[in-house]
Amino acid sequence: MASSAFPICTGPCSENLRATTTWLRERRLMSELRMVDFAPVRATGEAAFIRIEPHKDRLEIWYQDRYLFDEDTNTQGFLRMELDYCEYLETLRLTKGAFGWQLLFVDVSLRDREFAWHVENLTAMLETFPAAFPQYDYTPLRHRLQART
Repeated sequence: MASSAFPICTGPCSENLRATTTWLRERRLMSELRMVDFAPVRATGEAAFIRIEPHKDRLEIWYQDRYLFDEDTNTQGFLRMELDYCEYLETLRLTKGAFGWQLLFVDVSLRDREFAWHVENLTAMLETFPAAFPQYDYTPLRHRLQART
């Protein structure tokens, strides 16, 4: 019987075990995801997925972006969004589908240069939309962008 005092494997073996565990966890997650939003014309590697789980009323939304891919762990860059499906649709309407708006609702820093275009695009959206669509309050989105940059 294995105990924590006597690990099953250490060194490179433990690294492989950790990577395999991460890979298996992500494969399970991917089997539960169904794509609901993407930009095929732009081919950016950005997509949103709904997670289908038995006996769950609140459907999770997950976001994937090619810049979230992690070479060290070979993970595909899936992050759970801070929105459920209904909130996702409401926010989609608010942002008019501006590229990268989903990054405002995941736990990620936008300070890396890979996200510079997203930050530029989101900044332009938040400068333009309040005047173009005065019926909406864009202050919460502005705060989310500031917190990530």
